[in-house]
Amino acid sequence: MEILTDTEVVRLCGANAAILFGYMKYDLHFVPGDHDENYVFFNKKWRVRLSLSSWEKRIECMNRNQIFRSLNKLISTGLIESANLGNNPYDRTKWYSICKEEER
Repeated sequence: MEILTDTEVVRLCGANAAILFGYMKYDLHFVPGDHDENYVFFNKKWRVRLSLSSWEKRIECMNRNQIFRSLNKLISTGLIESANLGNNPYDRTKWYSICKEEER
């Protein structure tokens, strides 16, 4: 699968974050219709949850620490947002969605 990266994301966050952002854009644009348990439509946005090990299996050129840092860079720049949608206080699963231009 070929994921194109946005040069603006590369400039803001670096190449690894841009690769991860490209995968997330692809997932949230094409996959949610499959009604997978890793996708949910909440608060007018599609959200995805994948563990660091799941991302690591998909993006073989990045390790877990690089993925973790890339997610944090994307969140700090406002390109994506994370939310905890679980009802259980012990559930620390994060759900990620892409912020629209006007939300940044």
